[in-house]
Amino acid sequence: MKLFVTLIAAMLVMVSTAALASDKARQEEQARLDAACDEVRQELLAPAKQSAIDECIAVEKNNKKQKDPEGYCNRFYADFGERSGNRQGLFMDVPECQAAYEYQQSTRSSR
Repeated sequence: MKLFVTLIAAMLVMVSTAALASDKARQEEQARLDAACDEVRQELLAPAKQSAIDECIAVEKNNKKQKDPEGYCNRFYADFGERSGNRQGLFMDVPECQAAYEYQQSTRSSR
C-alpha cells in the first residue's frame, strides 16, 4: 500500500512539474510576442507623438498661459497612443500585436 501511495505521489509531482514547465514556456512566448508588439507600436507612435507635442508647444507659446510649454506638452502627451480606460491603444492592429493577442486568447480558451 505504501508503494502504491508513493507511486501516485511521484506521478502527481511529475505531472505538475510538466504543467509548470508548459506554463512557463507559454509565459515566455507571450512576453516575446508582447515585446515585439510594443517595439513596432513605439516605432509607429514616435512620429505622431512628436507631431502632437510640437503642435501643442506652438499653441501654448502663442497662448502664453504656460510658463514651460515644452514641459507641459511633454507631460500632457506622455501617454500618447497608449491604452486609456476602455480605449484601445493606437496601432494595436499591426500583425505583431495581432499575433500577441491571438496567442493570449488561445491560452484563455484552452483552459
